[in-house]
Amino acid sequence: MPEKTTPTDTITFLGTGGARFMIISQLLASGGFWLNLGGTEIQSAYVLKTTAITMRRDPIFQALLTGMPMTENHILKKWALAAAIYRALVSVVPHPKDINGINLTTGGSGNYHAVVSIHKRSTSTPRDIIYTILAMRLVTGMVTVVDEDINIYDPNDVEWAITTRAQPDRDIIILPTIPPSAGSPVHPAFSRGEGVSYSKKESAL
Repeated sequence: MPEKTTPTDTITFLGTGGARFMIISQLLASGGFWLNLGGTEIQSAYVLKTTAITMRRDPIFQALLTGMPMTENHILKKWALAAAIYRALVSVVPHPKDINGINLTTGGSGNYHAVVSIHKRSTSTPRDIIYTILAMRLVTGMVTVVDEDINIYDPNDVEWAITTRAQPDRDIIILPTIPPSAGSPVHPAFSRGEGVSYSKKESAL
């Protein structure tokens, strides 16, 4: 069904009929700047020149609070990213139910550090999970894989697994820095990958 449109009150322009605000802007090719994520370089940026603003009667303006995690924008991207990771992981485990949970941690800003709980049927499963997530080329650069008895939403539980179940020379995977692809929003500072399996070893199963 076609979306209903309506002319605005300010200029002849068809906007979304259900919009509470309509902001008409021109995209200028240059004139702005921004400081990159690492705070080391000033880069040019596009500028939006607003020419008109109109609104419905008694509109509600919805805004997102952003800042140190976790704030609203972190929560929104956290679960979207977790869903994307889950879709990728179900193809590398024997059974989809072997993925018990995925947590993008608060300390990792809801996207940089993924903790995955699994039911391990094979010694290769943690490794396959780590490589799969890092190969997605997302901003997630740290992957922790734990057994199903670990509460991935409890930092103390995760730390307990880290201190009691890892053998560093065997369980830690570190990938070299990979430059982001052209046009990628990922800053080079986050183009690295590391993963650790903190699952129980066969002798303890």
